[in-house]
Amino acid sequence: NVPVAETALMECKDKIFNFRWEKGTLKNYPFEISIAVMDTSPLDHPAGLLRVSPEEYEQAFLLWMAEKLDSGADDTDKEAMKRLLTSIPFRFHVLASEDARFFHMANLREVVKSFKLVGRSAIQRIFELEGFRLRKLKSHGPGGCDPAQLAQQFMKELPTTSGEEDVTSETYIKNAFKVLENVLAVDEVKQIILACEREYGKLSPFYSMSQLEALMAKTKDAGQLAWAVDAIKFYVDRKFATSGEMSARNLTGKTTNNRGLLDVMLEKQKMLEHLLHQWLEQQALDAESKAVIRSVSSPGRAAKFFDKNSAWKGSVQPGSQEILDFMRGVIFGPRFDGQLRHLMKSGKTAAELFATEPFQSEILRIEEDVQQHAPEAVAAAAGTARAPAAGTAEEEAGFADMLTSVLTAEELEKDTDSAVEGFLEKADSLVRRYITTVTEVESGSEFVDMLKEKSVWKMSRVGVMYAVQHAGESDSLPHCRTPRFRYEHMRKYFNGILGRNGEGDESFPSNMLFLLL
Repeated sequence: NVPVAETALMECKDKIFNFRWEKGTLKNYPFEISIAVMDTSPLDHPAGLLRVSPEEYEQAFLLWMAEKLDSGADDTDKEAMKRLLTSIPFRFHVLASEDARFFHMANLREVVKSFKLVGRSAIQRIFELEGFRLRKLKSHGPGGCDPAQLAQQFMKELPTTSGEEDVTSETYIKNAFKVLENVLAVDEVKQIILACEREYGKLSPFYSMSQLEALMAKTKDAGQLAWAVDAIKFYVDRKFATSGEMSARNLTGKTTNNRGLLDVMLEKQKMLEHLLHQWLEQQALDAESKAVIRSVSSPGRAAKFFDKNSAWKGSVQPGSQEILDFMRGVIFGPRFDGQLRHLMKSGKTAAELFATEPFQSEILRIEEDVQQHAPEAVAAAAGTARAPAAGTAEEEAGFADMLTSVLTAEELEKDTDSAVEGFLEKADSLVRRYITTVTEVESGSEFVDMLKEKSVWKMSRVGVMYAVQHAGESDSLPHCRTPRFRYEHMRKYFNGILGRNGEGDESFPSNMLFLLL
């Protein structure tokens, strides 16, 4: 189904119906409804009746009428509405084939496009093309669905369109299917794009095909794609950029040495990854504060966390405020975007960027602020160190208590998002008492060195996450079994880790649990 832009409905409702009603000129329904029939005896098979005129006008009319009735329309108004309903003109067209109906509908939309309210966006055209292709596939088989053949039929059936892009060309149709398969196939991405369509209409940052092509050109995987569209929506929502500044040229950087806004946003994704893991792990903050900071891991989450009145500052520890403020202004906001665009030309890594101005002075200032509050974090850590050993009955009771006291039915009913978010923050804090993350290493000694400064709980189970790709083993899920092929490798690693605690090989339990990814 082709999604309808809600902004178009609202404009139609206000400019066409409400405006004329207030002026007293809305005496008759101002548009004609076109109905396609199979032949000259439509009542013999009424299922063949199909409206082919643009649906936005009818939906906007129903919305307008519903609002008037809800607001308390008097008898005079109701009578006027009845006259409007009985004045709707219908025109019937004999269109026997699916193709004839489709192109008649498309041509009608191009005609009324002069109203500048119901023109198709690229997303709507993509869904329209896909629906047409599926119908052709069903009736003609794969032979009639080639983009070149579809383009030939479009150029024959559709006159010159009034849009900025040549929507009947083979290139446009090919790109439409590429967007469908590579962009809209990711559900999170599709939902964000459709949300922008509903909210911004023609001002959506994803309105044109060239903007969607820019997303495909700059992103490498679903993770980058989801981050990019989320960040673009965040910028437009917060008015950090206008829809005009989201043109394909600005997104790709064709005028700025191929460093566009999309490149900046994807670089910020890498910087946030470094900030939330390698850098944050070294800071003297308590586990709960780190969990709160790590929870702000995407533009969508940032939109919920950083409320406009800055009330979020009262919900975090003082040592965390400067970090979160930096994330809000620099990672999720436009501060230093120009400098970052310039620095990207040097090919620096995220860690190297944080060691370069203007980021370095900000990071040093934050680290000083965190150190000033370090005694509070140390005290919190000391309290954690006196907690019961892993696996005890008391700890198991703690888990149950967290479930019943934090994620209650009452809290869920009041505000589901806040209740779940609070529970996950506490759960994250608890899990990080037992799990620590390190970057990829080249040797066992390097791995052990990276764990020197980590606070490791009394170990009764040790796990390691492996990413295996063509390393002598198939990567088609063969690792859901006892990993004997990595057993000696892990013994070597973990004996070194246990040895740093003054324990020898005999402490390596025979029933140790391994976790593999």
